Amino acid sequence: MLGRKCSGSLYTLMEVNENATPQEIKRAYHRLALILHPDKTDGTTTEQFTRLQEAYSILSDEQQRRTYNTFGREGVATLNKLNEMNVPVNPSAFRFLCFLVMMLILLLLLQLELVVVRLDYELSWKWPVVFIPLWIALAPPILLALGLLAAGIKQLDFLCVCVGVEILLFVGSIATFVAGLCGALSWPVALSPAIAFYAVRVLHIIPHLFPSRFVQNSEDGSGEVTFSRKKYCLFVVMVLFEEGCAIAFFTLLMLRAMQKSEESKDEPLSFWIVFSPLIACLGLKALLHLCFCMICSKVEQPNQQASQKSTSAFLFVVYSSMIYVACMIAAKANVEINKWTDGFNPSAAVAVIPIQVIFISLFLASVIMFCTASRVYEAMLFGVANEEDDAERGATTPLSPRNTGASNSFRCETVPGEHQQRKRGADEVV
Repeated sequence: MLGRKCSGSLYTLMEVNENATPQEIKRAYHRLALILHPDKTDGTTTEQFTRLQEAYSILSDEQQRRTYNTFGREGVATLNKLNEMNVPVNPSAFRFLCFLVMMLILLLLLQLELVVVRLDYELSWKWPVVFIPLWIALAPPILLALGLLAAGIKQLDFLCVCVGVEILLFVGSIATFVAGLCGALSWPVALSPAIAFYAVRVLHIIPHLFPSRFVQNSEDGSGEVTFSRKKYCLFVVMVLFEEGCAIAFFTLLMLRAMQKSEESKDEPLSFWIVFSPLIACLGLKALLHLCFCMICSKVEQPNQQASQKSTSAFLFVVYSSMIYVACMIAAKANVEINKWTDGFNPSAAVAVIPIQVIFISLFLASVIMFCTASRVYEAMLFGVANEEDDAERGATTPLSPRNTGASNSFRCETVPGEHQQRKRGADEVV
């Protein structure tokens, strides 16, 4: 069962504990509604009353409350979106989702192995044929993008149109990259869709740089507004650094793509220089997560501290693996593309070892999730309630070994024995 991830703000707002019964939540709502109703306060508590109604609508609904206890407000919002889209939220749908994820990971793993075999054994396979598993994996995103574009144009929804365009740009960048491998397109043209895709992604980040995104209203009903300047400044610095490294990487990559080493006497740009911004960005992220994992000890709740430490440790491993892959690709590209024979030339299988490990781990995890979909679904959404219900049943069940008489009485009252049936029959005869 997943642990609680809610902050307790809704329970605090309604002045009840997290184990409150539906009756206690209902009584607390009626009591606070009489106090905070705008008609009784001349409209001064309208905002607090609205929050109270929102909290009661979540905590009074059994499924929404369990989702909130496990995933917080974001989980409730996702559940409501799925219900609005008529997407079934049940164990069967969860099992089907696990199956799709399992097949997607399997296709990506197969694609990675085909590329490794193509490079290491210097086979003459055509690159479009090598990427067949990826074309199959990209079919659902293409259909999704077309559906979003159609729905966005029909309903004049700008967000749907942008998401659809992003997906198509992502697919197009992969297609042009494969065309560049085949020699059908020059590398500057082949890399253009990828740069366009990145530019669209940057446009989505700009609205998050405004300070208003970090202004939060207090959820305890006090109406206070909080703004963390430290978090905002740290977020802005990290975003600017990441985007600066990405822009530098794409700029250097495009400069190297425009060089023609066969015709030019100048030495081609080293791929170590091309990948240096990417390695610097990944290195800083890995270092930050390592430091956070080592010094994170000021969290009030131990379960939150353990969760944050495990997340930071996982991200440190991921970023470190990405640094390893980037270094291996840079070294191999210098030998294979720049024709520098005196450099280190790792095999493709060695270069992508971390990616292989990640894909294999994800595939095994998806297989386990698929085989235990019903239990996992119940543990995520219903585990908390099941434990509480079991505790209540254990506290109220009179079947206790310390009271044999009560146990026998309960058994006689609920399941009549042969003696009672004979006695009832005798009474009917009399």
